[in-house]
Amino acid sequence: MNSPLALLGPAKTHPEVIIQAVAARDRTKAEKFAKANSIPEVKNSYQDVLDDSDIDCVFIPLANSLHFEWAVRSIRAGKHVLLEKPSVANATEAEILFNLPELSKHDGPVLLEAFHNRFYPAWSFFRSLINPTDVVHVSSSSMIPWWGTGKDDIHFNYDLAGGTMMAMGTYNFAALRMAFDADPEECLSCDVTPGTEGVHAKCDYDFTARFRFPNGAIGEAHSTLKGPTIWTPSHVTATHKAVVVPDELLPADQEKVQSREVTLHGIIHGIFWHRIDVKDVFEIRSKDDGS
Repeated sequence: MNSPLALLGPAKTHPEVIIQAVAARDRTKAEKFAKANSIPEVKNSYQDVLDDSDIDCVFIPLANSLHFEWAVRSIRAGKHVLLEKPSVANATEAEILFNLPELSKHDGPVLLEAFHNRFYPAWSFFRSLINPTDVVHVSSSSMIPWWGTGKDDIHFNYDLAGGTMMAMGTYNFAALRMAFDADPEECLSCDVTPGTEGVHAKCDYDFTARFRFPNGAIGEAHSTLKGPTIWTPSHVTATHKAVVVPDELLPADQEKVQSREVTLHGIIHGIFWHRIDVKDVFEIRSKDDGS
């Protein structure tokens, strides 16, 4: 996440929100970041942030493999947590984190995964154009061109919970859930292209996954961190089943059927550019034989 653009800027539009402190493993980097973004205090450690009773909420943008540890520490310290995606590195961590007893208390802390794009007006409008119960197929794709990443990026370090699925892929999986308004029931297939050497071994840089959602609907997700030279904006496409729509002008033995396909372009970086395409197809058919 680009913190100044996605977090600090919006926070400053709310006078009740105070960005109080920042911490990093390298204090020099923290001081530079604080100066550039008018943050008044630099802490010596992450724990110092949690020990400060004046701080109500923390943002955790650490390497993926550290999300679970510091999210648990923060919640147990009574802090609200905005947690960079992916929230955890594996299913075991997810089961523990999202079932912490502190979260179920009526005055307990809030844990929110940092998908800022969920709050874009374009997402709300996109969802208003579809009916999840009528959606039979959703596809979502994203990419970063090969020149946008390097082999030393933490995205390609397996021990740090790197990989395409844990990076851009998180947006694609979230898009499927939001379009269907449901969780997948089964992963039908997942094809990956992994690295083969050193810390890159077992770390996927390209994947395509297929899921079964309720009522037999299918969701497909694809992403790559080694895409073509020309960047292609991320997108999600929802396809509806054919449904009968009222038309009082038709004879009694005929009916109008509508099929809809809605695509939101720019699901990740919609703050820069986005577009929604709606394709409606209408068909008049006989009620008797469907011809």
